[in-house]
Parts: sequence; structure tokens; C-alpha cells
Amino acid sequence: MPIRNFSLTDQSGRQFRLDSIKGKIILIDFAYTTCPDVCPLMTAALRTVQTNLSATEHKRVYLLTVTTDPEVDVPQVLAAYARRYHTDLSNWAFLTGDESSLRQVWNNFRVKVNRKARGLVDHTALTAVIDQSGTMRFAYHGAAPDPKIIVQDIRSLLRRP
Repeated sequence: MPIRNFSLTDQSGRQFRLDSIKGKIILIDFAYTTCPDVCPLMTAALRTVQTNLSATEHKRVYLLTVTTDPEVDVPQVLAAYARRYHTDLSNWAFLTGDESSLRQVWNNFRVKVNRKARGLVDHTALTAVIDQSGTMRFAYHGAAPDPKIIVQDIRSLLRRP
């Protein structure tokens, strides 16, 4: 499934465009910072993937976390969340934006988002890998995607000519 370009705001308050990392393999998930259950597991899995990449792979892979709760997840909140998980922000961005911009991204990935109350959101638990040409190649559904499988899938794409 081809992924359309989008523009959101990162954890530093800067504009982030998907096409700015064109040519890299992208690991993306959808989460929110006040989630009591699924999102912390997904973030921890991505952090494990990040730490298991070699230095060369680290330069060729980029991780993205897109919020499903823009009302709470402003850049400063996302930055604190990234620090809590000891993420390396040299190849990982935490993204927010206005609901309209985010909805376009959610729809592009077929992520359903249902706001229950402030700080409580039901959403599709999706982690996906996008190849160097911008096509989604792998989709992992559920709370705890296996980091070993994700790393294997990323490496399979890195080996392609």
C-alpha cells in the first residue's frame, strides 16, 4: 500500500514531512502518551527495535510515533514521553498536529481513532514498516509486536537492491 506524504509537528515543535526521510525504511506506530495499556507496550517494542539496529542500520531506518490524541499530546508532552522511554531522537520522531492533518494520516494507514474522553482514546493498534520507496510492506496488529520479527523484516528490506 503506497503511503502519501504528510506534514505534522515533531516533539521539538518543528515541522516534519514524511518526504524528508525518503529513501529510508520507516517504522511507524500510532500511540498516545496517557494510554494505560497498549501504547506503552508498542513504544517499548519500538525502543527495543531501535537498540537492536547496528550503527549502519540506524542510519538507514527511521522510527515515527504518530499521536492519536492531539488535544493532550502537544510537542512538549511528546518530548517528555520520548525521554521517559530513553529514545534516540536522531532517528525517531514523535508527531502531532491538528486533528484534520492527523486524521488524513490515520486514514492513510486505516487507523481508527475514537476519542472516549480527555486522555482516553480507543485506536487501532498498528505498527508498520514502510520500504525505501514509500510502500507499506509489513503491518503488525496488536499491543506487543515482536521486536525480533520487526528487525528481521527491516533487515530483509535493507538487503534488497
